[in-house]
Amino acid sequence: MSIIGNNNIGVYSALTAVKPGSSEEPVQILWNTICASIFPPAEGYKFAVKGPVLMDDTRPDIVVFEIKRTVVVPTAETAGSVILQEYPIMMIECKAPCKDTPTGWQVTTEGQLGNYLENIINPTNKIFAATAIGSKVQFFQWSRPNITPLHPTPFDLLHESQRAQAEQVLLHIKQGAWNFVS
Repeated sequence: MSIIGNNNIGVYSALTAVKPGSSEEPVQILWNTICASIFPPAEGYKFAVKGPVLMDDTRPDIVVFEIKRTVVVPTAETAGSVILQEYPIMMIECKAPCKDTPTGWQVTTEGQLGNYLENIINPTNKIFAATAIGSKVQFFQWSRPNITPLHPTPFDLLHESQRAQAEQVLLHIKQGAWNFVS
């Protein structure tokens, strides 16, 4: 069963709200909804989301964190403490549909997203990333200093087959992110 297919009414509603003349905000809402569907907090994920009022270029729109629980062997000092480890596993930069041009993709990915990736605080210098422009998305794997596309061209989520492909990439990221970034 598809996680972000037409049966997910939240994703469907957010996707259909992204219109050709939309601002960046509906794109952010779409990706917040997709991330909540693929990376639910109950499974050990959390999000840092830039608010729509902060439409500056100093922070990525969405950062997904994976959290692991480590139970410490009880000692006199730890008394059975639980330690949580977390790593950022994916950054997403969202843009309005009007940026869906070759220049828009290049400036967003190599410029803005690239700057965020260069400044990430992650001991392994590795993370997954995505550029989402309107209803389209391109996924990347970043290993300092290289950003490598995970597929040749952006997926258009308005097309069910491409949405299914995007979902497969997201599930691949979910399954392998901890080992990649930690």
